[in-house]
Amino acid sequence: MTSTGVVGVVGLGITGVRTARELIGTTGVGNLLVSTERSHRFDEVREVLGPRVARLAGNDVPSIVVLASEHGDHATQAERWIRRGADVVSVSDDPADVRALLGLDELATSLGRTVVVGVAASPGMSCVLVAHGAADLDTVDDVVVSSLGAGGPACLRHRASLLARSGIEWLDHSWVDVEAGSSKLLTWFPDPIGAVDVARGDLAEPLLVRRIVPSARRIQARAGVPPTDRLLGLFPRRAPLGIEGEPGAIRVDVTGQRQGVDTTITYGVLDRPAVIAAALVATVVGSLDRRAPGVQGAAEGVPVVELLHELARRGVRCATPVST
Repeated sequence: MTSTGVVGVVGLGITGVRTARELIGTTGVGNLLVSTERSHRFDEVREVLGPRVARLAGNDVPSIVVLASEHGDHATQAERWIRRGADVVSVSDDPADVRALLGLDELATSLGRTVVVGVAASPGMSCVLVAHGAADLDTVDDVVVSSLGAGGPACLRHRASLLARSGIEWLDHSWVDVEAGSSKLLTWFPDPIGAVDVARGDLAEPLLVRRIVPSARRIQARAGVPPTDRLLGLFPRRAPLGIEGEPGAIRVDVTGQRQGVDTTITYGVLDRPAVIAAALVATVVGSLDRRAPGVQGAAEGVPVVELLHELARRGVRCATPVST
């Protein structure tokens, strides 16, 4: 990758800390400027990652800003940063944030800035897997995304709130409303997780997957939280202390035709969601110099195989889950 210079990270929750650790070891990234309301978390991160980490001051303008703060105002923050001359990467999984960020496309394009949205495990990694599966088919008719787990306590609470709200999915080339908790389905994830119930909710995947496979007749998303999920301190000893969830998983099933034969391609990933998100953020940051100005998802703008190779180098590998 070419040099990206100074990178800013706004928010030092579980995903923000993981992202800072991933970025500080990324070739081409210079100093990290971080912003957090928790001064002790900055001190912990600075102690572990070293003098290349400093506080993000009001007059600083990094070349790239990663928005890892809690959901709700990512579009407002992104607009402020692109007007100041920075590219932006948002990790928000909230559909309201994703919609608002996509609405900045005309402004970002006119300013020559790039905004990448939904760069998390779900959405984000899920979209990369969909793009990978779709690339192996001649036509795509149906996409089902299933996800499990959350990064930490705040993410877990937010994920639960999304599952308690009605959402949308793409059906017969139009948006339809879906009831929260409906169509519960026992889904097989990569071992050792195995079979877990997932259900509909207010999930962002349909918004971003449709951009990847606009010809699909149906795009569905379901999610869940493992009933045995325990929030444990799982950072390595050299890392700042934090509370992180157990490993989660993503599964995508992409159905279409290949050489005239109905075919379903299934991919999955097993890892802690914050680890997946951090690796994907760093991968996207490394690809920003090759992405066109405007707003796009993580799986758009660059060859998906390149993304997967870089993710594998960072320890996040996709596999084919057991289908039942």
